Amino acid sequence: MSVSGKRIIGMPTLLLYEAEGCTALIQTRDGSIYRGIIMEVQDNWNLNMKNVTMKTKYSNEIIPFEMLFIRGAQISFIVLPEM
Repeated sequence: MSVSGKRIIGMPTLLLYEAEGCTALIQTRDGSIYRGIIMEVQDNWNLNMKNVTMKTKYSNEIIPFEMLFIRGAQISFIVLPEM
């Protein structure tokens, strides 16, 4: 967990920090779904991920990415593994 600074962060953000190194499913506001390993989390929910597969809303095509950055403002919801 890499929480730093003097900002007060909430429980959902702390849970996201605990999920670093875990596989997660992320849906963005445009309907795309990403599944991969969370490598780094920032307080504003920006995510660095690796070994990611992406499926767009209107296509069944799966697109692989080795590394991916998702901006926190674009995240609609996150599904984390049970810990």
